[in-house]
Amino acid sequence: MSAQQLESFLAQLYVDETARHRFLANPRVEAINAGLSEQDCAGLEQIDRVGLEFAADSFAKKRAGQKTRKVPSRLSWWFKNFGGGDGTRGDRTVWPNPKVNPTQELRAPAGRGGWRR
Repeated sequence: MSAQQLESFLAQLYVDETARHRFLANPRVEAINAGLSEQDCAGLEQIDRVGLEFAADSFAKKRAGQKTRKVPSRLSWWFKNFGGGDGTRGDRTVWPNPKVNPTQELRAPAGRGGWRR
């Protein structure tokens, strides 16, 4: 249980600037208030303060650089891929093979290949 509390406390220090400043001002009191054991409190008093600030800044830059990903709905996917009904999909046509002229006549199947143009 103590390991989970310690990890949770450290994660809070990485993401919450005010909690980090309170901790750096008085590490033992903040660790005790978080419910950590005496051994964990003693270890946190010896923490690398510069490393803590550096890691927190690095994590903040990573979070700021990440774009939120929105999962498209099926309807938006449909309009993106098949257009608004004008027969185009971006700069490509909806026909299965853009090299084939869709106005060509279909000929009878030759053997087992099925219908072909």
